[in-house]
Amino acid sequence: MRRPRPDPRQRELPARAKGELRTAARPDRGGGPARKARGRELQAHRRHAEGEGELHGLRRQTGVAGPGAAQQCELHWKNNYTIDPEGRVYKCPVVAGIPGLEVAHVAGTGPEKVAPLVALRPWEKCGDCPYLPVCVGGCLGGKYLKTGRMDEVACKKEKYELSFRETIVRRYLAEFPVTEVSSPATAAA
Repeated sequence: MRRPRPDPRQRELPARAKGELRTAARPDRGGGPARKARGRELQAHRRHAEGEGELHGLRRQTGVAGPGAAQQCELHWKNNYTIDPEGRVYKCPVVAGIPGLEVAHVAGTGPEKVAPLVALRPWEKCGDCPYLPVCVGGCLGGKYLKTGRMDEVACKKEKYELSFRETIVRRYLAEFPVTEVSSPATAAA
């Protein structure tokens, strides 16, 4: 004998009494309280992420160059990890798979090591560069692959200068749109 198909909008819940089953309607997928709570939770996570401004003792400035234009290398992100097929854990996806640059092993029980690419703090060579809080020395993993040295930065100052200039112009024009300027001849007409 064939059982009737259950209503997909309902799910079975464990019963309180032995042998009983309860059913409850699925949560509202519209603008109900569960969805609003998830939205508030996501907003809280976003505010927390934007507020994590301390990075290696530097104050990160968010949103200056617009979305996607300027951000730190993933190596500097607090919760970014890459795992290679052998189970070695890396902070930088660019150097994943290179033995000796891992920070941990998935089967290991010891504490996480400081990422070798940040141990020497190469961005300190950048001095008083105004873009240091945004780039933190650029892609240190990419620079390591090119030079084999962990004490060098991948400076992209020109890129940041151009990006910041474009952003300033875009924000200015958004705030103060260009309007037609009338000449004395057109004003008299």
